[in-house]
Amino acid sequence: GISGLLCAQRLLQLVPGVRVTVVEWGRGPGGRTARRRVTLPDGTELAFDHAAPFFSARTTGFQELLAHWRQEALASPWPEAVESKEDQEEVWVGTPSNHAIAKQLAAEVEGSDRGRVLFGTQALAAEYIEDRWALRTRDRASDSETVHDFDALVLSDKLLIQPNVYCVLDERVVGELALPRELGSSQAVVLLLALEQAPRRETVAVLRPLQPSIINIAVHDSAKPGRPAVALSSGTALDQWVVHSTDAYARKHLRGEALDDEAAVRKELQTAFLSALGDEAPPEVAFACVFAWDHAQPTPETRLVKELHRLDARRRVGVCGDFFGPTSGVEAAALSGVSLAEALAPQLRDACAL
Repeated sequence: GISGLLCAQRLLQLVPGVRVTVVEWGRGPGGRTARRRVTLPDGTELAFDHAAPFFSARTTGFQELLAHWRQEALASPWPEAVESKEDQEEVWVGTPSNHAIAKQLAAEVEGSDRGRVLFGTQALAAEYIEDRWALRTRDRASDSETVHDFDALVLSDKLLIQPNVYCVLDERVVGELALPRELGSSQAVVLLLALEQAPRRETVAVLRPLQPSIINIAVHDSAKPGRPAVALSSGTALDQWVVHSTDAYARKHLRGEALDDEAAVRKELQTAFLSALGDEAPPEVAFACVFAWDHAQPTPETRLVKELHRLDARRRVGVCGDFFGPTSGVEAAALSGVSLAEALAPQLRDACAL
C-alpha cells in the first residue's frame, strides 16, 4: 500500500547503497488506493476505486506530495466532493484511478537498480538472528517458500504485529513495537454499481443519507476528475458508483471474511442506494456486486494520534500505517511511511557503511 511503498521509495532516496525489497500479498499495488476491475459479458471493462474513495489533504507534508503527483498527472483535486462550505480541507483523487499513485510508486521502486517488489507474496514469519532479520515468505502462485536475509524490517500493516493469523512477529519478541490490543478497525460491505445512464453533472459527488440508513457513504465514481466515459457495446452509457455500508450493517452480515448471504446483502444495499438517489424512475442496473471489507478503517477512538510510526532502532525494525498520526486514510498512511523511512535511514546508513 501507500505507506510501505512511500517508505521504500524514501529509503532509496535517503540511503546510498541500500537495497529495498517490498513484499506484497496482492497481485498488484494498492492498499487504500486499490481498484477493482470487472469485465461485463459484452466485453465492457469497468474499474472501481473500491477502497478509499478519495483522500483529504490537511497537512503541508501531504499537500506537497499531492502537488508532486499532480505534476505527474497522478492526482487531481475534486472540489465537488467537499461536503461542507465550512470545511477547509481539500479533497483529492488519483488519476485516472486512485490506484495510479501506488502503481507509480511501485514502478519507481522496481525501476531502481536497488529496489524490487514481490507481488503475490505472503510474509509468513520474521525472526531476529545475530543482528539480522530472516523473513520467511510464500509465493501464492507456486506455494513455494523462501527465506530472505535483511538488515532491517518495515511492517506496514497492524495485522502483521497484532495477534492474528497474519502476524509475522511472535508476540514474545514484538517488544516496543507492540500495538494496543484495543487498536481496532471498522468494517464495511462495499457495493460496486454501474447504472445504465449517462453521468449527470447535477448529481452529487458524495451522498450520505440524512435519515438512518444502512449506507455510510456513496461516491459517484464517474464524476471524479480524469475518469473516462464508459459505455456498453450497445452504446448505452454507464454511470458508476461505490457504496460503503455502515459498520453496524457490516458486522451484522460478516461471518469471518465472508458475507452471510451475498445475494440478499447486494439487493438490500442496492435498494437503499437507489432510494437515496431519489430518482422517480430508477435506472437499469448493468452491474452490481458486493464484497466484505473486514478491516476498512482504523476506529478513530483507538488511533495512535500522538505517533507517526514506531521504531526499534536497536533491531532496525519499524511499523507504519494509517493507524498512526492525527490525520486519517491515505494521508495518514503516506505521512507514516515517510516518517518511518526518515527515522530508520541513519541505522541503515551505518549498516551500509560496514
